[in-house]
Amino acid sequence: MFGGRFRILVGAVALALGGCGKPPEITEIVREGDSLETALGLLSEMDGSTGDRAPEKPSEQDDEGLSEEELAVFSRTAEGPWREWSDERVRFEIPDDPLVVVTRITPGQGALLRVVGSVMGTTDHRFEYAYRITVGDDLPYGLILVSKSDWFDEGICFCGQVVWQAFHAADGNLREFSLLRDGTVKKVQAINGTHRAILFEWTHSALTREAYCRIASSLRLIEPSPRSAADWHSLTQERRGKAAGFGWLRLGMEQGEVLALLGEPDRTENGRLVYVREEFSEDGSGWFERKMLSFQGGRIVRLGEDWLEEGELPAVEGSVAWALEIAENANREGAKPSPSEIDRVFAEFARQGPEATGQWNFWCRAILELQGNGHTSEVVLPLVEARFLEPELDGHYAAHLLSNYESPQLQPLVRRRIEFLLGESATSEQRGSELGNLYTFLDEAEDAPEFVRKGLSHDDAGTRRAAAWKVHRLAKPEARKAILALLADSDEFVRSAAASQAGRICDAADLEGLRQAREVESEERIRETLDKAIRSLGGRPD
Repeated sequence: MFGGRFRILVGAVALALGGCGKPPEITEIVREGDSLETALGLLSEMDGSTGDRAPEKPSEQDDEGLSEEELAVFSRTAEGPWREWSDERVRFEIPDDPLVVVTRITPGQGALLRVVGSVMGTTDHRFEYAYRITVGDDLPYGLILVSKSDWFDEGICFCGQVVWQAFHAADGNLREFSLLRDGTVKKVQAINGTHRAILFEWTHSALTREAYCRIASSLRLIEPSPRSAADWHSLTQERRGKAAGFGWLRLGMEQGEVLALLGEPDRTENGRLVYVREEFSEDGSGWFERKMLSFQGGRIVRLGEDWLEEGELPAVEGSVAWALEIAENANREGAKPSPSEIDRVFAEFARQGPEATGQWNFWCRAILELQGNGHTSEVVLPLVEARFLEPELDGHYAAHLLSNYESPQLQPLVRRRIEFLLGESATSEQRGSELGNLYTFLDEAEDAPEFVRKGLSHDDAGTRRAAAWKVHRLAKPEARKAILALLADSDEFVRSAAASQAGRICDAADLEGLRQAREVESEERIRETLDKAIRSLGGRPD
């Protein structure tokens, strides 16, 4: 760890930077209602520059285009007339324009909520109340989600990397501003100890950066918390440890205040304090982050372009991540592992495999990768056969090993595993990760149709999806009827699977049924797939 190699004393750091005297108390540093500009200014000068636009233009929200008045609202910055909107739960500012409308939505009305672009990630979108801000009746301008929670949403949205999270305590709220590398505020959350309000990500809006920041800076939960700023600081440390200190840094802080918040750095570099964070996952893969803070005249200044370094660390020797690296390099020119390294992987699989749970599937993947590159071991097959039916294990790659190692038990083991997955004890996640793969290994004509039928009639949508892709394992008359039935399924992915196979399984006698399915289908992409199927069978969609 870097901490062990580069650890130095606070006093030595203070001396190197010119001295900072007695470290101040946290209550002297963290104050209620301090400047938001200094809280966000380490990455951005808050000078009103436009920065990067959101990923989609406002006009792309509506097929018919927007009026000049609507476009003018979306072009608004933080300037011009604004007004405060509030109810008994939240308050925030919006442009003072008759086109801007706020509607409070309950969970049962969730279908009314819209954002710009596709949302991918692990962020929490649940809410007790949502505040839909629109231009006119339907064009999404902003969205605020309020839920019962005593802490911030820790999920990740994949539409831009958050590199800094700044805290700001005011009016009985603690707010967290999530910043992109260029200082753009991507997301803001407010908590009061019982509830949380989230302003949906700027990257899923059509706002200017300035307008989003104005809403973000005004967002408050009405019910105040009795916590002081120092109390909030203690809570952030409790929840996030040492890393929380960065969120309380302010532009212009004295170096002694920085040290009081962050503790001693891991090293100094050209007058900068360097803080290093290293983390290792359960699989043994490692990651590091280096933050470098600059000072002038003994005070912290805006961070330079090179303030953040991130990267991977070598995997822990003997871990599954280490095994995967060796396995994946086994057939690469110039990076081939030695025979002894490959033998070590097999030895670690034999040692760790009998007890592995969450990493079992990844160990099997590493061993499968080696087998694909011509490296096998006699320790593999007995171990995989012995553990294949254990309920809690993911058997995706294990099934491939049984097949590639030509196990005489492949068929009976696969049948029994599918029976388990179709039963009540298996979880939906297990079925989703394994069933489609396991169906592939069913060779017997009697078994395949039986298990496909059971999958198609299952209560779990993921199970029906897996079976829907194997409809061709049924006799053609039965498969044709199954396709038409699946096109009426409540799950869109089941219908999509059926539509994708309709052209090669159905025939001209099914054209009317396919047209009817297309007529009532709500998803455009499935209608397009059905159009292709109908044309391939010699028909016309309408």
